[in-house]
Amino acid sequence: MQLGDNIKKARRDLRESVWRSYNNVALLGKNNEVRFIDLGKAHSSAAKDIIQFILNELMNVDEVQKGISPNLLVRNWPPSLPEWSTKSVRDAFYASPLFPRLLSPEAIKETIARGVSNGQIAYVGKAGSGKYLAFNFEKTLTSFDVEVSEEMNIITKENAEAYRSRGSQPVQLPPAQPTIPGINVDPVSQPAPPTGRSGAANPPTGAQSDPKSGPEPVQLPLALT
Repeated sequence: MQLGDNIKKARRDLRESVWRSYNNVALLGKNNEVRFIDLGKAHSSAAKDIIQFILNELMNVDEVQKGISPNLLVRNWPPSLPEWSTKSVRDAFYASPLFPRLLSPEAIKETIARGVSNGQIAYVGKAGSGKYLAFNFEKTLTSFDVEVSEEMNIITKENAEAYRSRGSQPVQLPPAQPTIPGINVDPVSQPAPPTGRSGAANPPTGAQSDPKSGPEPVQLPLALT
């Protein structure tokens, strides 16, 4: 009986010793320097396990977040990227100290959908000739509609408004090109060449007739003597 009680007490003391030992977290700060966070004197009753306890403390200081605002993307938009792929947006949260750590990558989809619905950003699919295969701006969008890939992008509000404005203008056709004789001649629209008495086209002045390609000579009857 006493032995069993001592074993339980030893296990409890060991558990509390582990909790008291892991009382500091080191992470990369926004200035690219290691930052230390003191967790204080932790005990096992603070959370179901020590991992959950650390996450709770990091959430209290906004180092880890469940979700983010679209304004955070707008403020930290890479100036060299007019179009920011959704895959690169997700990777930035795991590579750059400027962004908070996320509990779930699905939060990226929710942020993009909320930004499109509020008109803060646009969600587009890049096509050829500078056009977008899909253009979602100031319309209701859910996280299920957002795809994280290299093909799908987000653009700023200013670029989205400029693109929509250009799309509402009539298409300007290029001016007609002058017709150059002998080049790209349309047989339907071009007048027929002048013909001689026999109906054959007259060759250009000074041009030599090719006996192989020209008409066959006419055979005249022999005169009888």
